[in-house]
Amino acid sequence: MEIRQSEHLIRRLYYDDFEPVGYKFGIFVPRKQPSADYFVFVKEGDYDGHISLVDASGHLVDTLGGSFFLAGGTFLVSQYSSDEAGLAVFDLQAHKLLFKTTDIPYIQQWYKDREGYFFTESEWLGNSGEPHEKPGMAYRLDLRRGKVIKVDMNAPKLHSAVAVKYDFDPREFEDCTSR
Repeated sequence: MEIRQSEHLIRRLYYDDFEPVGYKFGIFVPRKQPSADYFVFVKEGDYDGHISLVDASGHLVDTLGGSFFLAGGTFLVSQYSSDEAGLAVFDLQAHKLLFKTTDIPYIQQWYKDREGYFFTESEWLGNSGEPHEKPGMAYRLDLRRGKVIKVDMNAPKLHSAVAVKYDFDPREFEDCTSR
């Protein structure tokens, strides 16, 4: 991947031999860009997903990532595609990485309620190999303070929230393609 301004090469990113196991792999360009101020692409594979944002001057922000959604139209929330759980939040209005962390549990599902955005934790029960939603708690995204806060979450409160759909999900693409 090359970032150029006119004929001048600003930066080159080279991803050598993606390890194509466990998930999607390649460079993905979202069908709809999340902001007119950035060109966004996602690198999947090697158990190390990244999201990259390039502004008009060619400045690159590269952080852990994968699937993402826009929170409040201003914050790009990206889930780390790895064997390690993680999350990065980029403020599209302030033009800066708000925070990134790998100090969270595996994300099962994102939700939105009147207080904002939160996710539930994955847990693996039995022999199915598929994760399920761990009951009783959730992790709220505090965009003002740039952190994730563990909160109690009862079933009625969870059921009144709306599941968040990703604006970009690499599972919707063939490997190494874009739309």
